Amino acid sequence: MTARRANWSKIPDSIQTLFFVFIGLFIAVFVIVFLQILGFVPKSDVFTFTSGLLAGIFGILIGFSLDRFSDEQKDIQTKDAFLNLIREELTDIKNSIYPEENRTLILYTDIWDSVISSGIIKLLTTKQVTKLSRVYKSIKGASYEAEWIRRNSEELDSLSYGKAEPQVAVADKLMKNVVRHKRRMKDISEEIDKVLKEDWWKKQVSRCI
Repeated sequence: MTARRANWSKIPDSIQTLFFVFIGLFIAVFVIVFLQILGFVPKSDVFTFTSGLLAGIFGILIGFSLDRFSDEQKDIQTKDAFLNLIREELTDIKNSIYPEENRTLILYTDIWDSVISSGIIKLLTTKQVTKLSRVYKSIKGASYEAEWIRRNSEELDSLSYGKAEPQVAVADKLMKNVVRHKRRMKDISEEIDKVLKEDWWKKQVSRCI
């Protein structure tokens, strides 16, 4: 019973509403036919009611189909627009990494964060969400590392006139973080290359032409 309720909750509200409309119409037809069999309603009235009911059903179906088609087109346009922005963001990140491989960079992911916070991520396929989430996780990890490197550098500067032992410890920590950051930046560049070669970008571009 719980599983059935869970499955029902996944059905869009518009589909649920249409389902209840048809149930109501079916009950109405059943009652009218039953009354006609009992002789309470003339056959002519049953025909008039049934023809009007069928016309109403077809009208509902046509209206629902047009509304659904319109919503789907809007979703496709929104999805394509944000995929284009994501591609631009990933390209900008990759271009910022390549000439500055020896620098510590904080990488910004405003578009991806907007896709998540706005709920637009639900328009993407499972494959797209999985691969984009993986590469953006690496990007955010690199940004956290860059922040720690900045703090290590500031800590080392504050110890410039102090004892040598703390300076060596902080310098060693800083060097390890820098090496790890450089390695991650190289990996991120390769990950972005792979993601940008996915076939869904070509499909998205073809719809825009």
